[in-house]
This record gives sequence, C-alpha cells and structure tokens, in this order.
Amino acid sequence: MALLLAAVVSAGVAIYLDPSLSEKTRHWVGNIIGSPEAAYPPDKFRVDLVDRINYQRITAHQSLVHVDVPLQNWLQNNSATLDVENLNALCERIKIEHPRYFSIDAYSTSSPRLQGLLTEFQQFCGKIHSESTHVAIHLTRLKASLGYHGLLVSVRRLEDLTPEGISESKSNVFFNVCSHCGHEHSSSIQPGELGINLECMKCRLSYGVIAADSLGRYRYANEFLTGYQPPSHFDRDSNQLHEMYTIWGAVVRHCTYVKDTNRQTKQRDVWQTALETQNLGQGDCEDSAIMLVDWLLARGFQARVALGHFGDMGGHAWVAVRLDGIDYLLESTEGSPNPENPPYVSDVGARYVPDTLFDRDAIYVRAKPRERFLGDYWSPKHWIKVQPRELQNQRIAVAQAQFMKPVLPGAPPLALKAKPAPVVGGSIKQPAAGANKPITDVKLLKAVPEGSNSWQVPVTLGELPATSVRPQ
Repeated sequence: MALLLAAVVSAGVAIYLDPSLSEKTRHWVGNIIGSPEAAYPPDKFRVDLVDRINYQRITAHQSLVHVDVPLQNWLQNNSATLDVENLNALCERIKIEHPRYFSIDAYSTSSPRLQGLLTEFQQFCGKIHSESTHVAIHLTRLKASLGYHGLLVSVRRLEDLTPEGISESKSNVFFNVCSHCGHEHSSSIQPGELGINLECMKCRLSYGVIAADSLGRYRYANEFLTGYQPPSHFDRDSNQLHEMYTIWGAVVRHCTYVKDTNRQTKQRDVWQTALETQNLGQGDCEDSAIMLVDWLLARGFQARVALGHFGDMGGHAWVAVRLDGIDYLLESTEGSPNPENPPYVSDVGARYVPDTLFDRDAIYVRAKPRERFLGDYWSPKHWIKVQPRELQNQRIAVAQAQFMKPVLPGAPPLALKAKPAPVVGGSIKQPAAGANKPITDVKLLKAVPEGSNSWQVPVTLGELPATSVRPQ
C-alpha cells in the first residue's frame, strides 16, 4: 500500500513539473499533492494585494488605502447578482445603491491560482485613482476551471456632512442622510459659503441649518444658543410680560444693527453668539435674535429664533415667543418696544414667513413648506423637530458598527458559474459636464445683495451633475 501511494505521489509530482502541461492542470494536480498554493488562503491574498497597492502609493507620495468593510460585505452578499463582465454597469450600480462612494473604479481578472491572481492584479495597483481612500476585494471560485475570479473595487469614501467636517476637510463633497425620509445622497458645499441650509431633493424638506462663526468654524444653528444670561435685576413685583419687554428693550438698545461682514475673510453671513454680540455691541438680525432668544430661554420663556422672509424685502431673522397662550413676534433690529402696542403674531405677523425655527434643543422645519403659513410657530403638525447633533452621532455609531463586522466571516469564496472574466477595468470618476441627473442636495444661502439689510436667503441649488460611466 505504501509503495502504491508513493508511486501515485511520484507520478503527480512528475505531471506537476512537466512544462508542457497547462497551468490549470498543474494547479489541479498541485492541490491534490499539497503544493504551496493549497496553503495560500484568501485572507492572506487580500492582505498581500492591499500591501502591494499601498507600496506603489507610497512611492507615488499618495495616501494609503484601507479595506472598506461595508462595501466588501455588500459584494459578498450580492455575489450572485454581480455583473463581473460589465464593470461599468457594476460601478453604476454601486454609485446608485451607495451614494457614499465617489470616484469608483473596478478591475477584474482571473487565474487558476490565488498567487497567480495576485500577479495579475499587480498591473492595476498603480492605476488606482490618487483620490481613492478605500478598496474592496471580492473572490469567487470558478467551478469549471478550479481557479479564481477576482474583483477589485477602489472608491473615494465621502466623509459625513458635519460642521466639523466642513471646517476641517479639504474636500467640498460630503455624504449625508435626510432625517425625514432616510434618503442617502452626496452633497456639494461651494467654497466660501458661510451659511448652509440643507434640503433633501427627494422629500423636499429641510433637515438643518449650518452656519460659520466669527472664526470661520461651522456649527449647527441651535448651537449658537450657548446659555447666555447677563447680570440683570428685575423688580420683584414684575410679571413675565414686563420681563419680556425689559429684555427685549435691552437687546434692541445694546445691539446696533450693522450689515453682516466677516472681519477676517470679508465674507458675509457670519453668525455671533450672544456673548460676542454683547462684547461688540453690534450685529445683524440673526445676531440680535440669537442674543434675545438665548436670554429669554435662560429666564424660562418659550422662545425660538425664526429664519425666513419678510414681505418683499428678502431674508430676515426675528423672534417668536409664547406667553400664557399668546404668541408674540419680537423684532430685535427696530426701535424700542412699545408696551401699549403689543406685537401679537395675529396682528403683525402677516408679512413674516418663517422657513426654519430653532432653540437650544433643536431645529424646527416646516412640515409643508409650500403651503401658506398661517402664523403657527409651535404646533408639531406644522413643524418637524430635528436634532442634528443627535442624528449625526447616531450615524457615526452605525458607520463604526459596520466597520466592526468581519469582512468575510469564515465563508469560503462562492462558486461562480460564469466564464472567467478577462482582465478589464471600469470606472466612475468625477462629474462630467452635461449630465442631467443631480446628486447634490445642499441648498446654499446666497450672500446679501449690496445695499440690502436682509439675512441670507435660500437660492437655487448648486448642483453637481451625475457621475458618468467612462471605460478605461
């Protein structure tokens, strides 16, 4: 028996070493007799391929790429439906189903051996786009040839659209999710825009306002309300209505209205905290409104800053207060308030149309922004509460959890019935001119026109055209 086994092994070695035989045949025999190929696992192949990619990127002075676990898991879970012979279609599918990925490239090849597959992919390592940040590697076993098919996808993974991301990133394209309908989309922030109103192009609802402070750092609108309460004295016998008038009058007298200009960048729409406005003694309409609401909230009032339009004069900011069931509209940029002429919303609010409200806790957006506004600043039927910071933290936690999942939890490469794909490449790069499907869902706030005393108003979308499929 031992002699028979030795003879079989000797014959197998002879066949394996015969140069006239095809590589596939030698691979098949090698697997039987236990060649080094059998000890080269798929996980080791993926590590080696990423190392080769990064070695070439280091020599080219480019940033390293990392394995994108969610994308790799998606490729594994959708292995049966991946069109590996049409990489342009595959890139298009990834772009549509996963807007987080930008500048998508795909490369495909096959080999009887994993080590041979690594050699085949070597030619692609230097072709990966310099802006790529992540890669995903998908392996499938070919039934007929006992070999492997490999798919390499490189992407630029967009950062989440956050105030900190806008402040620190060198990019102007970000990923975001609408808090109302869950629509995922990529968004473009134009350089120099300091006030940004976020609007979903699917449900057409706003889901946040981001603005720059005096240092050029971005914050959510409600984060400009910092708990301001200056030293003050109120008569023991005064009621809340009298206190409201007192605070309102103090803000109007102390804050001189000036057109909004960033003293450092000379750009408009720079928001100030209440303390900054107090120290400067001046500001525009949103600065004085923030100061007034912050102080009122500290004194226990139900108050919100309103951002919207005043008649034909354009954008504006004012204050809404509810006291004892009565709604008041306070102007923080006009003359001293007159207690004999109370500013009831029902009397003075006809020309004021708010788009967004905010207090310290949240931002409130119109539930039906295209319907006529009837003067209700408080009903949940008309206003949707959005807590952008909380939503941002939830999205980050979900993303981190996705990256903690195993890339391929112990599963071997799936069998692929299709014929081995040739060595081809496909890509989706930066937006091409003339495309007709926008991917940008950020609505920008235009600078105040010369001679105007109004707050920035939402204008036409600054759109990026849809990415296009381009063969290499």
